[in-house]
Amino acid sequence: MGKDWSSANFMFSTYEIEDVKTTVYFAKMYEAILIEHRAEESNKRRKESERRSRSGSNAHTVTG
Repeated sequence: MGKDWSSANFMFSTYEIEDVKTTVYFAKMYEAILIEHRAEESNKRRKESERRSRSGSNAHTVTG
């Protein structure tokens, strides 16, 4: 759900969730894990891009 949890009450009533507090707790835990994973993947792609750009700048040009 991200930052917008306004639809949570609708989902809880639709699926007849009885223990809302515990459900929100686990949803927030899952959200935190997901955000951490996405940040790690983003950092991995950024470092790979930086590595490629550094290795590309060392290319030699041969003129004949």
